[in-house]
Amino acid sequence: MIPVLFFVLLAIPTAIFATQNTVKVDIHFFQYSLPKISLYLIVIISFLTGVVFALVINIFKAVSTSAKLKVREDALRKEHHEKMEVTKKLHQVELENSELQEKYSPETVDEKSI
Repeated sequence: MIPVLFFVLLAIPTAIFATQNTVKVDIHFFQYSLPKISLYLIVIISFLTGVVFALVINIFKAVSTSAKLKVREDALRKEHHEKMEVTKKLHQVELENSELQEKYSPETVDEKSI
């Protein structure tokens, strides 16, 4: 519903502009010439060309940002994986340490052997 409302709100001023600017003008661009084109068509086409260029630039910017974000997310995943591996290794070492402490604790040492 909002896009339709936006379209209507944009179409009304465009229609008013078109009805008030019906003057015919000649367009010259280098060796090309377009005779008797309505002024409102020139303005609207220029506006739409600018909108298209802005959209293309924003699409390129969005794709570039998305690619950079993907690279950073991959690096973050790799770092998280490495952190998990180190944590797992630390846990294994702590278990091994506690096993060794139990094995060689003072209660299990034979007093006669010293």
